[in-house]
Amino acid sequence: MKSLVVFVLIDKLFITNETTDGNISFILQKSNFKMKNTSIIALALCLFLAGCLGKIDPPVCITTLEAPVSTVTGNNSTTVNNAVNLNVNFPISNGCGAFSGFDQVVIGDTTFARVLVKYDGCTCTQAITPGTATFSFTKATPGQYYIKFRGDTSFITKVVTVL
Repeated sequence: MKSLVVFVLIDKLFITNETTDGNISFILQKSNFKMKNTSIIALALCLFLAGCLGKIDPPVCITTLEAPVSTVTGNNSTTVNNAVNLNVNFPISNGCGAFSGFDQVVIGDTTFARVLVKYDGCTCTQAITPGTATFSFTKATPGQYYIKFRGDTSFITKVVTVL
């Protein structure tokens, strides 16, 4: 049984004839094969397309943003080492948002607090919903303390007296 095998190299075309005893004889060897440029272009195209077929990761749509505080309610006084709980109200910009936590910086007797909202999702309802969270404030020494929450245009300040 004979089979015809064709090898195309970049600059030559080899056609071989495999005989029944396993010997290979070269029937034709043609230099300067005209398909040289076409072969290079086809090889480059295959490599380019193979690189494009990689796995595409879905977009990650998670972000945490500061929300402006609209109101703060709660007791104005407490005792040493006892928490005063303040109810903080803020808007959540879309249906993917949820309260994430508070970020705070203390400078002397003033605490600057920010409300953080985590938005998790790529397709969200575009409805602003109210959010509420409890800010717990405790001090070990008596005195008057100021808690400043960032609002839309200015700070909302809550004064707490620790007895």
